[in-house]
Amino acid sequence: MRLRLIALALGLTVLGSPPAWAAADYATILDLPKGTKIDFTVQRTRSGGSFPQPMTATFRYRQDIEPTRKGYRVRQKMTGAEFPPEVSPAERASAEQAAASAADITYEAAADLSPLRVEDWKGLVDRLATAAGARDDRLGEATRRALGRMSPEQAAQALMREQQMAASMQNVELELGLSLSETQDVPNPLGGGPPIASTYSIRLESLGKAAGRAVITTRQTLDPESAGASVKAVVEALAKQARGDAAVPLPPSGFRLERTVECRSVMDVATGLALSTDCTQLVTTLNEAMQSVRQTDRWVITQTIVTP
Repeated sequence: MRLRLIALALGLTVLGSPPAWAAADYATILDLPKGTKIDFTVQRTRSGGSFPQPMTATFRYRQDIEPTRKGYRVRQKMTGAEFPPEVSPAERASAEQAAASAADITYEAAADLSPLRVEDWKGLVDRLATAAGARDDRLGEATRRALGRMSPEQAAQALMREQQMAASMQNVELELGLSLSETQDVPNPLGGGPPIASTYSIRLESLGKAAGRAVITTRQTLDPESAGASVKAVVEALAKQARGDAAVPLPPSGFRLERTVECRSVMDVATGLALSTDCTQLVTTLNEAMQSVRQTDRWVITQTIVTP
C-alpha cells in the first residue's frame, strides 16, 4: 500500500506542450494582475496494475501569482491532503513525503502558467533530503540522489505535472469544431530508450459566450512504430545487462507499449483560466517484474481565483 500511495502522490504523465495555432473563435490570453491568488486542487485516481481497487487522493494548494516580463512567478503551498479511509498513518506519511517536493515551491512560469524552472532548486533538494533523513538516513540519501540529478528546468517538468496539464489549455487560439493536430516527441514511459513520436490533437468543442464558458478537449496517442523502436532499444539494453545474469528480468515477447491521454477542460472565457480539467490516461506498461500491466490514471484539476 505504501508504494502504491507514493506512486499515486507523484503521478506519472508528462504531456507534450500544446502547439501554437492561430484561429479566431476562442483566443483569450491570460492576464493575471499582481496579487492574484489561485486555489489549485488535484484529485488523482489510479486503478489497475498494483491497484486492484481504484485509489483516490486529493491535494489542495494555494498559489500566489506575480506577473513578470516573460510570464509569471508562482509561489505554491500545500493547504491540505485527503486520503482513502483505509490508509494507515504510516502510509499517509509516506505519501505526503512523496508530495512534499511540490508542497512549498516557487517556480517561473510561462505566459500560460506552465512551469518552466524551479527557483532555488538546490536549496529545496537540501531541505527535502534533510527532512526525509530525520526519519530515515537512507531515505534522506535516496531523496538527495533522486532529486539532485534533475536540473531546475527538469524539476519543473517532473514535479509540476498537473500544473502543466491545466496550462496546456490556456493561451490557445481555436476555431469552433475544428480539430488540429501535430506530432510531438515524448519520453519513453519505461524510463529509457529514445523519445517516442506521438500525435497531439486539440479541439474547441463548444463556446457559450453568454455563459462565459468554453470546452476544449485534447488527445495524445503514441505512434506504434516509434513506440516499438524505443521499447526494442530498452530490451536490447536490458539483454546486454542480463548476459550471464539470469536474475535480470526481460519484457515478455511481443510486448507493446501503449498510452492514450484524453483531457477535457471547461474554460473561463473572461480570464482564459482552465476552471476544471479532467484527464484520463490509459497505459499498457511493465511492472518491476517486467510483466505487462494495464493501468488507468485520472486527474480532476480545478483552478479558482480567490483574489483579486
